[in-house]
Amino acid sequence: WREDLEPGPPVPALELAAPLDDPLIPPAARDEAGWTQQEVEVVALSDTHLIAATQPVRWRFASETPVQAAAGGVSFQPQGLTQGERYTVWSYVAAPKPGELAKLPPEYPQTLLSFLEVVPDVRFPVFGSSRRDRAVRRIFAERSYDALLQQYVPLYEQARELVGDATSPYVAAATLEAWFRREGGFAYNEQPPQAVGAVPPLVDFVLRTKQGYCQHYAGAMAVMLRLLGIPARVAAGFTSGEYNRGRGEWVVTDHNAHTWVEVWFPEYGWLPFDPTPARGELAGAYSSANPDFGAGGLNAIGIAPGALSPLLRERLGRASAGALSGGSSSFSPAQQGDGLGIPELTIISIASALAFVLLVKLARRELRFRRRDPRSVATACRRDLVAYLADQGVTVSPSVTLEELGAFLERRYRVSASYFVAAVDAARFGPPDGAGEAAGRARRELRELRRGLRRGIARGSRIQGAFRLRSLTV
Repeated sequence: WREDLEPGPPVPALELAAPLDDPLIPPAARDEAGWTQQEVEVVALSDTHLIAATQPVRWRFASETPVQAAAGGVSFQPQGLTQGERYTVWSYVAAPKPGELAKLPPEYPQTLLSFLEVVPDVRFPVFGSSRRDRAVRRIFAERSYDALLQQYVPLYEQARELVGDATSPYVAAATLEAWFRREGGFAYNEQPPQAVGAVPPLVDFVLRTKQGYCQHYAGAMAVMLRLLGIPARVAAGFTSGEYNRGRGEWVVTDHNAHTWVEVWFPEYGWLPFDPTPARGELAGAYSSANPDFGAGGLNAIGIAPGALSPLLRERLGRASAGALSGGSSSFSPAQQGDGLGIPELTIISIASALAFVLLVKLARRELRFRRRDPRSVATACRRDLVAYLADQGVTVSPSVTLEELGAFLERRYRVSASYFVAAVDAARFGPPDGAGEAAGRARRELRELRRGLRRGIARGSRIQGAFRLRSLTV
């Protein structure tokens, strides 16, 4: 992927606004009541792009600044950003629900059709158009001489198989995002295997290696969406970084650099999707990267099961099954004078079952730390933390590194996980002479970290988590 924009000429300005006639900007974005304001300070960024949240609509500068505007909400300072520079930007951040997006038809402005290209000058027909599959196969057949285009045929087949008979572009996008993040057997790897022969890297990544970093995931998902006839683009920037409570600001560094996918929807414009496992999380309820996506199962997402792809039906079905508890029991009516009645027996049975669950979980935790080898203790510390999170409804992929897990905890629960991460790393990978001491420190830091997590979790959620069985599978 490469950036191919044609910004206008530099214009000195104190303020820059998105053009009102841009067909890619939804009408709701012109309502200032729905804007999110950001105050940006450049500390160390060598770039010409003006950084902003998705769908920026207005910029304001401290002094007259040469700026360039391009289509799609991208703006530049041609001379480059400078250290200490400050500017204000307002963005339209939509918050649609899955059911709302699923009802939107695949109707796109003419200017958006360039986002259906996979190779130059070859645009795929719009999603849901009449006899679309036949038209796509005709494109491949008529350009059989194009060796590059032919390499994408199996990627198209994979995308069609995943999406099934879904009639909504949103369902297709959510399906691919969920497949890459969790369901497809992919693993995050910053040093993935090289592509074999002349196979395009993204095709090889999807169909063979299934290992890569954010550019692989975002690029592959965007290509597959375009093959399906859904306008998509790759977005490069940063995740939200870490919140400094004392200063009341978000600090974003090069460690937060990331790439994701943006998909265009009528009424909402460009919406982000993040297919990279164990990386960014999105707050939007529509995204499977949201930890709470599908928590209520099939009944809560607002889409009829028949309109979902097989993959989403299966995933949401599992969520529905996980939300159910207990079973059915039959009791014989207690006869007069038999002592305890049905209500009392029921309470005793439930209390006994809950006590048994707590004892089993406690015994499991004790066994986890029975070994004395520092590396085993370090592994036990990670598993114990992952198990605790599992009982709180947070699933941690095996591909997540300890550093990524610590960063996630700091973002979501506002706890300090750096000492725990450092101690576990020292026990696992440090010199043997200090590994034992590091293992002991890791256990102490684990206790402190769990205390911090408990303070950040509502009491009701903690009680429910204490009796969940998810941790027994970790």
